[in-house]
Amino acid sequence: MNQRQIYILVGLVLVLGGVLWHQMRPTQDYPQPQPSAGEEQQATANQSAAQQRPAAAPSVQTAQVNLDELLESVQEVEFDYDAERTSRNPMTPLAGPRFLAVGGAESPGAQPEPTQLEAALRAMRVSGILFDAANPLAVVNDEVVGEGAELSQGVRVSAIESDHVVLTMGETSIPIYIEEY
Repeated sequence: MNQRQIYILVGLVLVLGGVLWHQMRPTQDYPQPQPSAGEEQQATANQSAAQQRPAAAPSVQTAQVNLDELLESVQEVEFDYDAERTSRNPMTPLAGPRFLAVGGAESPGAQPEPTQLEAALRAMRVSGILFDAANPLAVVNDEVVGEGAELSQGVRVSAIESDHVVLTMGETSIPIYIEEY
């Protein structure tokens, strides 16, 4: 370092030390400012007015509480958390569309047209992705799935990337990007 930088560094350390010393030193009793003549007369008038008024009764009422009786009156209530808990999927978004119907073939044996396949795949919803190179997971139509998983109506998860999921139905593959709320 050159000499100028060293001087600047030493100066900053000294300023920092001074600030710390000033903040950490014990507090001292500083002399109070002396009131002016007008302020003295006002203070005297306020004191005499306060002496002429009767003292107000305290508005807070106190009561004696017997802690032993209070503890005896406490009743324990049996509570079954599992019975009272509502089942909610934590991966289900609290906003946005809840369910989108997936279109499909009219009859089980018929093969849908490519436009119907594409429409069915595009109707799928990706609401979350947990991307890990070894084992990525995605939330597709409120169901947690991994690569290779079979969804309803013959839809298969081909790949999971950091921002989209590739869904395949038959020979048709479509990337579905994660929803943004």
